[in-house]
Amino acid sequence: MQKIVSPAQASFIPGRQIVDNIIVAQEVLHKFRNSKGKKGFIAWKIDLSKAYDRINWDFIYDVLWEIGIRGKLLVLIMQCIKSVRYQAILNGELTGRFSPNAGIRQGNPLSPYIFVLCMEKHSHIIIEHISSGTWKPVMVARNGPAISHLFFADDLILFREASIHQAKLMKHCLDLFCGASGQQVSFEKSRICCSPNTEPGITASIANICGSPLTDCLGNYLGVPLIQLELPRILTLGLLTKCSAD
Repeated sequence: MQKIVSPAQASFIPGRQIVDNIIVAQEVLHKFRNSKGKKGFIAWKIDLSKAYDRINWDFIYDVLWEIGIRGKLLVLIMQCIKSVRYQAILNGELTGRFSPNAGIRQGNPLSPYIFVLCMEKHSHIIIEHISSGTWKPVMVARNGPAISHLFFADDLILFREASIHQAKLMKHCLDLFCGASGQQVSFEKSRICCSPNTEPGITASIANICGSPLTDCLGNYLGVPLIQLELPRILTLGLLTKCSAD
């Protein structure tokens, strides 16, 4: 999985931890708070609505085929996904069994890995635009890595330079992924944050393009506040242990 899934995705991948994404997100927003000059930055925290339930079966098939899962194994996996049956309680009585036409079962051991592989397609779209130079990611330090997105299962944060063109491209990439995968963004629950040096007019236009409310603070990410003066020691302990081992 490490070879297939990009480093931006930290969930269900051996050797990657939830703390990794928390620390990176904290560092990027620290960069936001201290940004000066004409170049502003955007952070878009995205809320996917019922992500497991909406994922398109044809999309799953295409993703598995693309990574080399084919033949009988692919057929078997798709049978496992499509064999689910539901019953609902209506007026106190169980209805007959019915079959969904999308989604994967929560609790199934395969589901987290299938979901992560499907989310990786969004990462591929972003990486393609970075490679072509159209997506301008955030540089936390002059010689540091460029940060464009962080994924933890369906918890997404996108980062890029603050401009109307960049906002349109960010929204286009998200729409492209959602159209193919069946995912749906809850724009009202999603949040846009711009660095303080972004012009107010551009900030308002970005929020309008993305369709999400502006905020000075993105709140919690993976259960941890994104804006705080100091990281709790428990969050950095794993990273410190890795550094000591190296």
